[in-house]
Amino acid sequence: MSLVVFDMDGTLIDSGAEITARVFKAFAAVGLAAPSEQVIRANVGLSLPIYLSAVSGSDDPEVISALFDAYRAAAAASLPGQMPMFDGARALLDRLKARPGMQLAVATGKGRAGLDKTLAQNDMAHYFTSLQTPDDNPSKPHPGMLHSAMDECGVGPGETVMIGDAVFDIQMANAAGVRSIGVAWGLQPVAALVAAGATATVDRFNALYDRIDQLLEEKTHA
Repeated sequence: MSLVVFDMDGTLIDSGAEITARVFKAFAAVGLAAPSEQVIRANVGLSLPIYLSAVSGSDDPEVISALFDAYRAAAAASLPGQMPMFDGARALLDRLKARPGMQLAVATGKGRAGLDKTLAQNDMAHYFTSLQTPDDNPSKPHPGMLHSAMDECGVGPGETVMIGDAVFDIQMANAAGVRSIGVAWGLQPVAALVAAGATATVDRFNALYDRIDQLLEEKTHA
């Protein structure tokens, strides 16, 4: 039995432009100057309150609460289709789902309502045995989401691989004793993922299946 855990934003879902637009709208709504796009992208993956504190540079509860409400309003007003799957993502999930003894899971900074909406709009929910969000776990890079996914799926760290585009994904995997694959098409530079300790990296979807297979086989024969 093995488990492949995916981040969502920037890994399976092309959401960078939409997240940036929502942040700009939220900051405008509360009368604050928006952060740079680099700062916006560098912090995606954290749970929303922690994310908004990071991109605003504020720990004022009133500021964070106002930004939280404004971001949620921008998300609610977003039209369907603004967070599509990356080309190649569905084919990969189909192939992994068909593999005997393999389970798939999600570990995301999205809240559960936002995750459910994204899964429904992209017809993705049927792929995953376990869905882990900050609603029920600490924010990345704490390993809680991976611990919860492994517990739910009945596997250990040696049978698990984490796939993500953010330093937080790699740090979470390291903290959980799980190997990780950083993807180069997401929101953070691949050099940062390597520096964070990614076990491996890939620069295209059609290389990801073989890299997952290689890591799992290496563990089997270790």
